[in-house]
Amino acid sequence: MSRKGEGQIKKIGQRFYLRVAHNGTRYDIATGKTTEPDAEAWRRSFLKAGGIEAHLRAKAEAVAAAEDAKAAEEAKVSFEKAIANYHALNAGKGLAPKTIADKITDWHDFTAFASSRGIHELHGITTELTSAYLRLLSTKGKFQPSGRWKRSDPMSPSSIIKVFAGIKTIFNASNIKTDPPPFKIGMPRQHSEKREIFSIEELDRIIAAADDTLKPVVLLCAHAGLRLKDAAMLKRESVDLKSECLRFIMAKTKRAHSVPMTPEVLALFKSVPLSPSSPYAFPEIANLHLNIQSALTIRFRNLLKRLGIESQTKIEGRFRLHSVRGLHALRHSFVYHGLKTGNIPQAVMQGLVGHLTPSMTRLYADHADDLAKAEAMKAHPFSQMKKPNNP
Repeated sequence: MSRKGEGQIKKIGQRFYLRVAHNGTRYDIATGKTTEPDAEAWRRSFLKAGGIEAHLRAKAEAVAAAEDAKAAEEAKVSFEKAIANYHALNAGKGLAPKTIADKITDWHDFTAFASSRGIHELHGITTELTSAYLRLLSTKGKFQPSGRWKRSDPMSPSSIIKVFAGIKTIFNASNIKTDPPPFKIGMPRQHSEKREIFSIEELDRIIAAADDTLKPVVLLCAHAGLRLKDAAMLKRESVDLKSECLRFIMAKTKRAHSVPMTPEVLALFKSVPLSPSSPYAFPEIANLHLNIQSALTIRFRNLLKRLGIESQTKIEGRFRLHSVRGLHALRHSFVYHGLKTGNIPQAVMQGLVGHLTPSMTRLYADHADDLAKAEAMKAHPFSQMKKPNNP
C-alpha cells in the first residue's frame, strides 16, 4: 500500500501509469512499463529522484527552455530583414535617397563579407568580424567592389569611418543587444589636413559668380557662418525680416540658434519672395539637397574651378584629391575674418556660429593661421634682406 503523495500504479490500456495527487490536481504519469513489477520499480526510482515536485519542476524547465529556444529563433534577424527594419525606422524622416542607397550598398558589401565567414544573421556579428572587415577596407578595399567603389584599392580613413557609420546605423535599426557591442572598435585616424580659408577678395568673386541655386547657400555660409545643411534647409519661419535676424534649430547640435543678417543677406531675402507653398526659404535648394546631398558641394567645386581658385590638394597615400576649400570653408572664413580682421571677441564669435566650446572657435582660427603667418613673414625685415651670394 503506497503512502499519500507517493501515488498508485494504475493500468490504462496496455501501459502502467503512476497516478499522483498534488496541490489538488491529479496527474497520470506514464511509466513506460508494461508489467506491474516493472512499474512499481519505476515508481520507487521516481520517488527517490524527488517525486512529483521534481517531476513538475523539470517539466516546467523543459517548457521554458523550449520557449526560449523558439523566441531566440524568432529573434534572429537576417541581413535582408535588417534593411527592412532600417526603412521602417526612417520612414517619413526625409532622408536623401542617395544617402539611403549608399548605406545599403555598404551594408551589402559588409554582409557579403560576413556570409563568406558563415555568418548570416545579426546575432552572429561580433567585434572579431567587424575588426576583420576594417582590416580588409584598410588594406585591400571593398569585399565586392561595385557602384561608387569600383576600385579594389585601400580606402582612406575618412571613407572607412563613413562606411562603418552607415553599417552601424542599419544594424542599430533592429535594436539588437550584444556584449560587447560589435561596432565598438577603434577607427583609423583621419588625415589632419588643415582646412584653408578664402580671402575677402576671393569671397567677393565667388558670390558675384554664383548662380541663383548656389548664391543663397554661399551667402548664408560666408556672411552668416551657417553650415551647409542649415543653409540649404533653412525654413521660411526662420527668416525674421523685422528684426533682421535668422532663428533656427542647428541640424548638428539640435540647439536653437540666431544670427543677425548682414546687409547682403538681408538684401537676398528681400529680393527673393518667400514661397507660402513651401516650408523652406529656398524650396529648389532644399529639394536638391534632400535628393542629392553632394549636389551643392559639386556645384561649388566646379564654380571654384571656373574661377581658377584652388580647392583641392594631394595627400600621400590617397588616390583622390582632398578638398581643403569646400562649402564648409566658407564658415571657416567667416570665423577667421571676424576674429582676425574684424577684431570680434572670441566669445562673441562663438555665439555667432553656435560653437559649443571656445576651443572649437579657436580651432577654426588656428587652422587658417598659417596663411596669416606666411603673410606676416613676407613683411618681416629679415625677409626683405638680400640673400648672400654663394662662394
